[in-house]
Amino acid sequence: MKILLVFLFFSTEIFCSYFGLGIQYFLDKKYELAEYWLKKSYLLEEDKNDKDVLFLLGSVYYLNKKYTLAEKTFRLLLKSYLLDKQTENFVKYMIAECNIYLGEFEEAIEFCDEIDIQNFEKTLLPYFYYTKIFGLFKTGKYNSVLTNISLLKSYLKETNFLVEKEILAQINYILAESWCAKGNYENAVENFKKVVSENGDKELSVYAKLRLASIYEEQKNYQQAETILKNIDLKYIPSDEIKFLVKYNIAKLFVKQNRFKDAINIYTQLLKEVSNDTESLMFELAYCYFRIHNYDKAISILLQLKDKNLEKEIHLNVLYLLGLAYYNNKNYTASIKTLELLKNQFGSKNKWYDDVCYITGLSYFNLNEYKKAIKVLSELSTKKSSIYHISSRIYIAKAYKELKEYDLAKNMLKKLLENIRLDTELKTLVMYELAECYKVSAEYQTALQYYNQILSSKVSAKLQYLSKFSLAEINFNLSRYLETEQILNDLLNTKNLDKEIIIKSKLLYVKLKYVTEDYESVEKLVLELANEVTDNEEKKYLLSLLTNAYIKTNNFEKAEKNINKLLSFIQDDEEKFLLNLRLLRLYLSNNKYQDMYEKILLLQKECISSEQKCILLYFLAKYYQSLQHEKNVVSTLAELKIFLPQDFKFYTKNEVLDLLNLCSIYDLDVIVYFSEHIITSLRLLSDNEKIEILKKSVEHLMTNKNFSSVMRIATLIKKISSDVDTVVYSEFLIGKVYELTDKKNLAENIYKSIIEKYPDSQYTPKVCVSLINYYYEKEDKKQADFYKELLLSKYSDFDETCEYLYNESLKLVKENKFEDAIKNLSLAVKSKNRDIAVKSQKLLADCYYNLGKYKEAAVEYLQIVYLFPEKTDFCAEAQYMVGVCAEKLNLYDEAKKAYKKLKSNYSGTLWAEESELRLRQIR
Repeated sequence: MKILLVFLFFSTEIFCSYFGLGIQYFLDKKYELAEYWLKKSYLLEEDKNDKDVLFLLGSVYYLNKKYTLAEKTFRLLLKSYLLDKQTENFVKYMIAECNIYLGEFEEAIEFCDEIDIQNFEKTLLPYFYYTKIFGLFKTGKYNSVLTNISLLKSYLKETNFLVEKEILAQINYILAESWCAKGNYENAVENFKKVVSENGDKELSVYAKLRLASIYEEQKNYQQAETILKNIDLKYIPSDEIKFLVKYNIAKLFVKQNRFKDAINIYTQLLKEVSNDTESLMFELAYCYFRIHNYDKAISILLQLKDKNLEKEIHLNVLYLLGLAYYNNKNYTASIKTLELLKNQFGSKNKWYDDVCYITGLSYFNLNEYKKAIKVLSELSTKKSSIYHISSRIYIAKAYKELKEYDLAKNMLKKLLENIRLDTELKTLVMYELAECYKVSAEYQTALQYYNQILSSKVSAKLQYLSKFSLAEINFNLSRYLETEQILNDLLNTKNLDKEIIIKSKLLYVKLKYVTEDYESVEKLVLELANEVTDNEEKKYLLSLLTNAYIKTNNFEKAEKNINKLLSFIQDDEEKFLLNLRLLRLYLSNNKYQDMYEKILLLQKECISSEQKCILLYFLAKYYQSLQHEKNVVSTLAELKIFLPQDFKFYTKNEVLDLLNLCSIYDLDVIVYFSEHIITSLRLLSDNEKIEILKKSVEHLMTNKNFSSVMRIATLIKKISSDVDTVVYSEFLIGKVYELTDKKNLAENIYKSIIEKYPDSQYTPKVCVSLINYYYEKEDKKQADFYKELLLSKYSDFDETCEYLYNESLKLVKENKFEDAIKNLSLAVKSKNRDIAVKSQKLLADCYYNLGKYKEAAVEYLQIVYLFPEKTDFCAEAQYMVGVCAEKLNLYDEAKKAYKKLKSNYSGTLWAEESELRLRQIR
């Protein structure tokens, strides 16, 4: 059509020339050859019409899609030659057309406005309108679009001019888009539907359907949008680009409806079909996985994108979503690293900056790095324009609470409560956090006041339930177990209770049952919770509690099984070793020596630290002891001498004591090394515990007459504590060593010094006894009596005094001085030490018996039965002697009663057999 129209403006004189050749090739649509000959004509031929050459050359450029050259050629023609009105208007039209193709829409409109349509070729007028409408549409001048479309339609109606269907379809499409841009969706929908109905399965119809779907989507009429998109028959669409758009728009629609799994299926299919420029698709796919909480998959896709050469906006979004995915996946370290990278690359002006700071702060908080969290969140807490202004301050307060800076936390939260702009919901949240601060600082009454305010406010159901749970915790901490159980039962019977609160309540309920020793319920609850709890730390807590319950009830097999299950949840090597250590202790306490040995061998292969190797030697020594392999025990204990005090960190106090006991039996050299080099530096022991252990070491060493070591340990004891009794004990040890090594004068001086300096020490009576014995040996009765008087007058109720009196009484009994012995024993029986008291009572009764005072003897024997019922051996003999005394007094009925009572109460003893013989003799 346009080729024929061009000839309307040619000169009639066409001759065989370059120009003629140009025309010939033009007609044959060989535009490159036409361009060549026309340029040659313009430059070389003199006898030619330059206007015709330029006109045809511009047309050739236009039809050959060389729009820049065409536009310049037509402008040259317009500028250089005087043209008739109709030709001038056509040239302007062609310039406008070229500018449309070049995207210079304002220029196109400007030339269209210059055209005098009264002197414009009528057959070209619809195309003129079409060009102008297109330019106006592209520049967003929708009112002008509507006006010109109206003019065009009026012209077509008046003239009955037939325009190509494609152009009419394009105009209708532009009309629909213009109505849409103006917000008149009713007219837009009507015209898009018209395009669809008139164009079947053509591309423009597909675009119209896509636009209809987008309108319905914007109106949240998702079902209708989906129907339109799914009704597009892709098999009739040859263009892969349009097929892609249809599928892509369906996926986007699914995302809008939160149908992320459906969207994932389409995005996955599209990524298989498309090979280039897949970054946006991958990002949107990652977003869908993120929304369905499949963070691992989202992270995997985003990591593929992260290092690609992306557009700035996509790169920003990728880093942000990756940081968020790491955070939600509880990989807080990776989240921080990613978000810090985002901050460094995009600065503080990026759209996600506040979000990045907030999530970074929360990541530090969740990593228990509270000081770093405070530092990051402080920037937002002072930024009033940020949506995180208040919540960041709340988290800063929570961080202070975790750092036990309770006053700072409370002050910050109280200031927030004073903010009158806080809505009721937020104020309740602040009040809850404030109550939590008071709770953890054990200010329960104040905490209760805030919790009760929250419960009466009825603002947030979740905060009310959390407050109820905190009330349960407070009652638990105050040992109000019935109240705790009632609150927890109320919570757990609440409908639609938040899962987090359900889990927390059940965990506390298990703990409650454990402390109230309801181990059967502990087992039942833990097994019920096994499938509900997903957090590894909570699972570990439950299994630990259940393991303790099994240990308490001596259920070894279940305890062992539980510990092995716990090991599967633990990644940290030291934590895993500690659990294995617990298993070793369980094996040891249940005499499972072979199992213990196998576990030791396994751990020795895995263990690398000296602390781990050190504790394993203890269990290995216990294993060899169980087999009575003395040589192996000795060699194992000897290995301990290479370790430093810090290597004993895994030992318990009882294990240290047991190790000392092993050393005392098998290897005194180790006990000396242990006492002199290890005990005093053990962090697991208090000073008092160290002293008590060293005292036991001293007993072993004294028994084995290792006096030089005793002297050194006595000096160490004095260095550990300046407590009077500790100083006296160490001085007494030194005196005792002097005494036992025949340096009695030195011993005497030390003992006297102790009595003089420390008369109120608990060890002074022992010193007095040592001095009394020393002076009796020297036959210095005066000094001996002096210290004896001191002992009896000032320290009469001390165990050492009673023990001394008992021992003195034994000597007197041997000398048949029963009356003197009775005087001593009447004091000794008052000892608080029941072992001393019972043997003194027995000896007292024997003295009366030996004096022939059977009635008094019987009374004293009965005192043993009444006052020391747990001392069955003494009681059985005493009961027998009551019968004997009765016989001596000829009270045979009483004697029978005594013997029968003996048989009844102490059957199986030798005295019961003796009583049977006495009964036969009495009969």
